[in-house]
Amino acid sequence: MGNPEAPTPKTVSAGTLPSWTVGNLPEPLAILKVAGVLINLGLGASALHSLYINCTLLPQEIRPKWFIQVGVVFCGLFFFGISGIVFVSLL
Repeated sequence: MGNPEAPTPKTVSAGTLPSWTVGNLPEPLAILKVAGVLINLGLGASALHSLYINCTLLPQEIRPKWFIQVGVVFCGLFFFGISGIVFVSLL
């Protein structure tokens, strides 16, 4: 094998495309809007994923109560909604 610290062509190309895309956006505010969409998608997905994991893997005695579950679902929907609003404003 080669040097484990040397970048492979796959990792170089995986970093080149996002860098090229962000570098060719017409204004700096567009970069922040794209980042806002991606970050809010990640927050919404992580909220719903943590709820799924807590409700399936935890023992019944320590699972979150129903009002906590509803709050986490609303949290996920909020972040997905904000992401949608920003995405529509980009179009």
